Amino acid sequence: MKLGDSCPLDGCDGALHRISGAVLAEVAAMPVTLHSPTLPKALLKAPIPTAGERAALVARDRAHLICPICDAYALGAEFENGAPIEDATGRSTTIHEIFDARDAARRG
Repeated sequence: MKLGDSCPLDGCDGALHRISGAVLAEVAAMPVTLHSPTLPKALLKAPIPTAGERAALVARDRAHLICPICDAYALGAEFENGAPIEDATGRSTTIHEIFDARDAARRG
């Protein structure tokens, strides 16, 4: 899988984005469930490790692929500021900008 590919999860229409290891560690340290099948398997397996254990599992020195649709909540969809991620063009974005663009496209 590479940046910009479709999410491999059946029924998801999201595209894979890049998240830095440092940002993913911050996200993993929150009490949220991660769903993107492209993330390190140790972050996804049950029973879900504690937030601190999840954060320790993240390679902070490399980027990871994440689906912003599968992990919208973890990326801050219900918060004022979303976690920074990078789209296939290299542009920094947030879950809010992704949802705004999807809504605008649906409105035509």
